[in-house]
Amino acid sequence: MYLITYLGDGTATEFNFSFPYFQAADVHVSVNSVIQTSGACTVIPTSETRVDGKYMGGRVILTTAPVAGAEIRIWRKIDLSRVIDYQPTLPINTDCLNADFNFMLEYLRDLYELDGDVENIENGLQFLDSIQYQIEQLGDFSELARKADLPDFTQFAKLTDIPDTSEFAAANHTHDMSAYVTNTALAATISELQDEIDDIDTSLAFPIEFAPDDEPDVVVKTQLPTAENNYTWYRLYKSGWVEQGGRGGALENSAKIITLPIAMADTNFYASMINMVPATPVIKNYNSIGLYIPNNTQVRFATLATVTDFAWYITGMSAQSDQ
Repeated sequence: MYLITYLGDGTATEFNFSFPYFQAADVHVSVNSVIQTSGACTVIPTSETRVDGKYMGGRVILTTAPVAGAEIRIWRKIDLSRVIDYQPTLPINTDCLNADFNFMLEYLRDLYELDGDVENIENGLQFLDSIQYQIEQLGDFSELARKADLPDFTQFAKLTDIPDTSEFAAANHTHDMSAYVTNTALAATISELQDEIDDIDTSLAFPIEFAPDDEPDVVVKTQLPTAENNYTWYRLYKSGWVEQGGRGGALENSAKIITLPIAMADTNFYASMINMVPATPVIKNYNSIGLYIPNNTQVRFATLATVTDFAWYITGMSAQSDQ
């Protein structure tokens, strides 16, 4: 039920309510069960703008402030009356129809709240809510075309009046089509090109032959050389074969141990180094004294010459052969 109760404090004269109403006469006020007449209170809407014909809440201003502890009750009770006079000669305006419908809907709601559990009224409210939704979906009838706005259909041809197109004369092309290739000539050209492709000997172009059950080895893991990893790189193949290398730095009549990023299967792998600064002469043969493989994860390079920087290269079977 649309009912709000306040307790007076001896000074307040204004009391808000949030329920919708159509006119000031719909709002009733009592102080300690004494009905307040229109001279003792004033009803002011929250906004002068109506929604579906209703004010959406407002406030009651009493002439005299109720004493402290007084019970102020504000409720809505709509007296049923016709809102719109539907003249038989006038069209039904959708705005008027919705306003009248909303008024009766709110009246039924108040009637239900005052009379308690009335199943028939509750069912009626649910039915009216459904009907209201359907009316809203119909839209504004003022936008629909009138009979006078429809075209004169007598000006349209009947289906039987449409001529049989099979009786029309064949179209004559004025464009010279002799410059275009025919479908037969195009097919012959394609066949000729296919024969030339089939005659190409590809035996020398692909000298690698694989066993019937074999497949090409592919790279499954790689690392690109960057300044952060001292230009260390590797390519690990599916078979377990690996290629790896990097920069070793300066060597001055000394040795340097390189730790491999990919461990080798054993110590039987190929290792080499090369001076990266050709302008610096390498007088002595570093290979004769400076290449040593202590284990499968390290290689030691050494030279009796002064090398500003060198590159190392390793290849062979890695310990990660099961890819």
